[in-house]
Amino acid sequence: MVRVNISRLIFYISFIFIVFAKFIQQTVYIEKIDFLNVTTRIIIVFACVFLIFKYIIDKHSTESIIYSTLLLIIAGLISYITSGWYVIMVLAILLINMKNINIRKLIIIWIIEISILMLFIAISYKLGVIGETMVSWDRDTGIDRYTLGYNYTTFSSNYFFHLTIFYLYIKGNSIRYLELGVLALLNIYLYNFTNTKSAVTYSILAIILVIIIKKFNISKGVSYINKFSMIVGGFVAGLLTYIYKYDWAIISEINVILSGRLYYGYKGIEEYGITLFGQKITWINEVILDSELQYNYIDSSYLNILFNYGIIVLLFVMLGYYVFGKKNLSNDIYYSLLILIITLHSMFDPQLIEIMYNPSILLLGYVITKSSYMDSAREINNA
Repeated sequence: MVRVNISRLIFYISFIFIVFAKFIQQTVYIEKIDFLNVTTRIIIVFACVFLIFKYIIDKHSTESIIYSTLLLIIAGLISYITSGWYVIMVLAILLINMKNINIRKLIIIWIIEISILMLFIAISYKLGVIGETMVSWDRDTGIDRYTLGYNYTTFSSNYFFHLTIFYLYIKGNSIRYLELGVLALLNIYLYNFTNTKSAVTYSILAIILVIIIKKFNISKGVSYINKFSMIVGGFVAGLLTYIYKYDWAIISEINVILSGRLYYGYKGIEEYGITLFGQKITWINEVILDSELQYNYIDSSYLNILFNYGIIVLLFVMLGYYVFGKKNLSNDIYYSLLILIITLHSMFDPQLIEIMYNPSILLLGYVITKSSYMDSAREINNA
């Protein structure tokens, strides 16, 4: 028991440091303090070293060791090809260490940490310690967009969107209508500064669905959503992007609504194609006036993963969520709501496998580390 407790403590502390480092990398602090970029990378490396130590002191079944080793080999190969060490390899190391980890407790830790970090950035921004980035962000409508202390305009809204849906998941039916109202107002408040439509839309949708769930006292999860949402979401996002080439009027309208995401996704299909283990892509998500560089960023999580890290990673993510949902490890309506909203958001936004945004990606760790699915269910349901 002592060894298990030490193992859990190592995981929670390592997770906190990884999320902290990745969060800070997306703020103006990374530009303001010269050594911070190197420091945050060192923090992530040390956290991964401690996680490897955790894996060594844990007991594993032969099946789990085989799966974990295979995952690390593939993750290492993809990281080498794509230079994605701080995304794919870090995620793989976290996944193989999900043994004995309660995902609900982990999400609570994430909620507390992200809340504190967002508050810290908000105070820093308000006091003028950090400010806007040098790039001015104006949409065709002429609406100003502010970074609010982050190094891209959408980051603050997307963090709070994820904070909203995970808070709803953890609170469940115990959430009060006052809390729902505050969450809605804060999402709208951030939207007024960042003009991030998807974040506020899906946050409000999630809040409305929670009101319906509470009103009609719904408790049982929706198995089809649990199993198929990620697969269907990836298929629909890919299909809409592919048929953009036919220049149908309705697809053009959808492309406008999605701020050109179908256009850039289809350009990605033409330029990058599909690979097994990904490719190194230089994403350009900001363009300075008169620069020869052309914007090429692909916002869809599914397509971004496909082009950047290859079809193996994409299939692992989609099938991992399917296996998890199929085993009914969390047969709860709020889990179904969480997965549904994350799926819809991921269709045209890129945060699906980013641990600082989406801790639910670690659910896939139960698929590869547990010899008994009943153990997984106990880890999830025991608070």
